[in-house]
Amino acid sequence: VLCMASDPTHHSRRVRRLRQAMFVTALALLVLVLLWSSFGSGTWFDARVTSGPAQAEMIDAVMRGKNQQGQPYILRAQVLRKRPETKSTYDMQAPDIEIGTRRAKDLIQAQAESGVYDQQMQTITLSGTVELRQTGNRTIRAPHVDFNMQNGDFMVQGPLQMKSPARRITADLLNSTAENKTHEFTNGVITLFAKEQK
Repeated sequence: VLCMASDPTHHSRRVRRLRQAMFVTALALLVLVLLWSSFGSGTWFDARVTSGPAQAEMIDAVMRGKNQQGQPYILRAQVLRKRPETKSTYDMQAPDIEIGTRRAKDLIQAQAESGVYDQQMQTITLSGTVELRQTGNRTIRAPHVDFNMQNGDFMVQGPLQMKSPARRITADLLNSTAENKTHEFTNGVITLFAKEQK
């Protein structure tokens, strides 16, 4: 019976290959983590990506993230196109935004015809016919709304109309701060409704 001892050089080659594979895997994971963190506070997903002649395009794009106040937000767009001359600016068709939650009673929802998302500045600009709904059955209609996704503030440029069950306010400008939970109107006119007029 011939008994062969295991080849020590074969064993050391296998260990060396395993170490190399582990190093490459760790390096790949590190690159993924760095790319993930550099993409901002939210990440686009659930999108079908197509390519145009000079720009990337996403269909039915969805982004989820959190602002500095810890409020979750969801941004959807039927079509999202990256501007070729910039690294972080996207044009949106039919954008839809949700900020906050129903449970915390701080939910803001907005829909528009078009919009611009600046990932680096963390701002969203909605334009066209914009409808913004807040907790308490408040609805705001205006041609232009700017959202600061870092602190949750927004500015509505009018002419705007804000309607709730108890009142209607028309104004030229509305500044809303998330931290103080205040609305500041410029050239505002308030109409109070009687209970039977609701």
